[in-house]
Amino acid sequence: MVKVGWLADRIGILGGADISDNAFIAGAPQDMEIVFCPPNKRPAPDVDVFVVNNCITYGEQWIKALQEKPVVRHIHDLWPHGSPRLRRWILDDADLIIFNSWKQETTFQFPYIAPMVFVPPPVDVARFREAGKTGHREGVLWLGRLSMGKGIQNVVDWSLRTGRPVDFYGPCYEPLARAHIVAPSRYRGGVSQDALPALLAQYQTFIHLPIKSDICGRVAVEAWASGLDLILGGDTEAFWQWVETADFQNAATTFWKYVSSVL
Repeated sequence: MVKVGWLADRIGILGGADISDNAFIAGAPQDMEIVFCPPNKRPAPDVDVFVVNNCITYGEQWIKALQEKPVVRHIHDLWPHGSPRLRRWILDDADLIIFNSWKQETTFQFPYIAPMVFVPPPVDVARFREAGKTGHREGVLWLGRLSMGKGIQNVVDWSLRTGRPVDFYGPCYEPLARAHIVAPSRYRGGVSQDALPALLAQYQTFIHLPIKSDICGRVAVEAWASGLDLILGGDTEAFWQWVETADFQNAATTFWKYVSSVL
C-alpha cells in the first residue's frame, strides 16, 4: 500500500479546486491510501509521497518534511498567496508539477525548474451530457463561489445593460457579493454536485465574466458538457481549444499515473 500525504487548505470555503481534489481522492487506485496532512501537524513518517494542492495555510517549516519524500505539486491557480519560501522550494525541487492547462502554465508568473505535465480537472462529462439531452431550456445562470473576485459585478452590469435576468447559484461567503446582485437578477442559493447536471439542463445560457482570467474553469466545462450556450470573458479561444482536446472524463486516472511515476 502506497501512502500519499495529501496537503490541501481547509478554510471552510468549497470552490472548484476543492471539488476537483475530492474527485481525485475518490478516483485514487486501491493500492494508494490518502493520508491527510493538516498544516499544523507533523506528517506521518511512513508517507511514501506528498501531493501538494492549494497550500496558502502551510508555512516554510514544511520544507523539511517535503525534502524527505517525492513531491508532486498540483497547481490549481496562479499561486499568488502563501509562503514565498515554500513556493520557491517546491518550484525548484518538486519531482513533478501538474498544471490544469497550457493556458494556466503560460500565465503562471513564477519560474520553475521541476518537470511539468498537464492534467485537466476531473469532470464526468458523460453525466452532464446525458442530463443535458432532456428538459426545456430557458434563461441565464451564473454558477460558482459568489465573490467579487469572480466578476459578480461584471455579470450584474451585463444583466442591466441587456435586460436579461441572471440566476446566481453557489455558496456565498462575501455579503458584499450577495448585496451586489440586483433586479432583474437574483441569487438562488447553493446547489449540490449531485443536483448540478439537472440544474444546468434547465438553462439555455451560462455566463462567466471574471475580473482575472479563470484558467481552471471546471464549472465552464460542466456547462459546456451540458450543452449550454456560453458567454465567457478572457481568452475564449484558449478555452475552446482546451475543452476540445482535454480528457476530463479520465483525468483522475491520468493524475494518479503521474503520481505513481515519481515513486
